Amino acid sequence: MSIQEEIAGTLEELEGDLVPSGSANQMLVLPNGKELPWVPSMELVGTEILVCGQAALVTCSGNVRKEHFLTADLTTLTVDSTVALVDNQTPRLRAGKKPVFRSKQYRVLSSDEDPTGAYFHVRLGSGL
Repeated sequence: MSIQEEIAGTLEELEGDLVPSGSANQMLVLPNGKELPWVPSMELVGTEILVCGQAALVTCSGNVRKEHFLTADLTTLTVDSTVALVDNQTPRLRAGKKPVFRSKQYRVLSSDEDPTGAYFHVRLGSGL
């Protein structure tokens, strides 16, 4: 088993432990009301990053399974895409969008594919 497969398996196991059936505590709620399982991370939390030339403080970060962003023909869309999927209407988590986690609104600062290729790592800042 490769290290990428091991990490992806561990993240999936954590997601299962953190998001029990019926619990909204670990769900990232998108602006359209769609809920996605969210595995919190401490990566870059408390760090200022540049977003469009402006400094922004990362206050929350986590991982969302990439399969939530697959099209009907299994073509992966990037998190910066503005296309909504035909099969499940999941909008992209692009910079500037304002999801809610644990009843607090955040603003997506940046996101990218994690090393395993199975998750998108999303960094969130203040929702104002």
